[in-house]
Amino acid sequence: MTLILTHITRYGIVHASDSNLTANGKSAGEGKKVFHIPRLNAGLSVAGSYAVGGTPMNEWMQSFIDQPEPRGETQLGGFAESLRGALQKQMRPEERKQGCFVHLAGYAADGQQYHPEFWYISNIHGIEKNGKYSVPDADFKADEEFWRYAERRAGWLFFNGSREGRFAINTLGKSLNDYMSWVWSAGLGFRPPQSLKEVEGLVKLQMNMVTLLFGMSSFPGPPIGGETRIYSIPPPSVAANQSDRPGMEARKCP
Repeated sequence: MTLILTHITRYGIVHASDSNLTANGKSAGEGKKVFHIPRLNAGLSVAGSYAVGGTPMNEWMQSFIDQPEPRGETQLGGFAESLRGALQKQMRPEERKQGCFVHLAGYAADGQQYHPEFWYISNIHGIEKNGKYSVPDADFKADEEFWRYAERRAGWLFFNGSREGRFAINTLGKSLNDYMSWVWSAGLGFRPPQSLKEVEGLVKLQMNMVTLLFGMSSFPGPPIGGETRIYSIPPPSVAANQSDRPGMEARKCP
């Protein structure tokens, strides 16, 4: 599988992934899972199947991103729907059975202002009680999930990948948040992050810690490991007033 993570804060958006590839439970080297989409002020990350129509995901996804814009997606939603349709049409049955996840996040235009959006594109639509994903479906869906959860002050941190990787990053995040909150409030001169670079550092710390755990495990491959890949997107200079929309106030990172 893999582990992908998207973190949305008032300082910007951070996409992160490990780089390990596995096939039949064995190591298959490393590969690109985080991609830039400069024209949309966005990026995306992928997990699950690493091929579309027999083409390696790194080549297929870059080719899709590089296509000219006449497809009409001048906004993130349009791009998400185009990508969903392309995956639906081009993925082979054996590739779909492995499941496919895409995190698409960036800043969408709202008149003369901008706001963050997070789109989840996948053919896996649920999680069982044991933490495993539901059986991959034949159909792909594309849903915007940041604003779906923002009013409940949730959905700031999105992650997908192997069950064990999700457990590790979720548990680590909660423990690290408690530790950081204590350190920041102890009057020792430490403070919460105040820049996108500092947020990126905390994200990378968590990803590297999970990679370290998998390196000391009995998992074949292992499914998570290699270099942590990061792509960060600062807010546009004319970003929407943070008090105008629910969920824009920064919570303590991570």
